[in-house]
Amino acid sequence: MIDFKKAEAAARNGFNDFVQGASNIVLEEIVISDDNSRYEVTFSYDVDRTPSSISETRTRSPLYELATVLGKRKEYKTFLVSSEDGALKGFKRYKGQ
Repeated sequence: MIDFKKAEAAARNGFNDFVQGASNIVLEEIVISDDNSRYEVTFSYDVDRTPSSISETRTRSPLYELATVLGKRKEYKTFLVSSEDGALKGFKRYKGQ
């Protein structure tokens, strides 16, 4: 059986493979399932989907500024890691409690 640190490392490798354009990646929680078969490792991260097509020399409208603010947000993903061998079993959007 693997420990929490190995589960976190396996989940982080999966995160790096599957999540593009993330910044400020933070480990939020690690829990082991009731039957001890898997770890659930949750990361939060920032995504920036702001419009980048506007020229720096053009005037930015209030609508553009609003799009910029709304385009930045925090997301969460939970990665499922086998407690037996550390294999990544998948990931899902974190839904909270």
